[in-house]
Amino acid sequence: MKLSKDPPLDNSGGSLTVQLHDEVISIEYRIEAFTPLKEFRKDVDFGHDWKWVIAFPWITGFSGLTAAWMAAVAYARAISGAVFDPQEAKVFNQAQARDVIQRIERNRPKAEAALRHISQKRFKD
Repeated sequence: MKLSKDPPLDNSGGSLTVQLHDEVISIEYRIEAFTPLKEFRKDVDFGHDWKWVIAFPWITGFSGLTAAWMAAVAYARAISGAVFDPQEAKVFNQAQARDVIQRIERNRPKAEAALRHISQKRFKD
């Protein structure tokens, strides 16, 4: 897959099918101008003005979360960019973003167990 540094500005997007471990996952993406994001998130110091951003919305479970972060890091690496996490309102350099992926993978078993416990308890009550 080759990612362009100058994608068309038409809110284009689509989906990518990726394999993560033994799962096939579909992740969505959107290409947008950077300026509206910068104007909307005045509380964030992006440290740089880009022309474009690519958004990878996380939709499906921990595998989707991991795949979206991996795609974001791959794109950031391809264009010498960074990864912005809107939930944390934080910009991650590429090394920091790779650390996030490792943390997601490391904490996944514990988080999944906690969700199973909550789900089981909820259905018992």
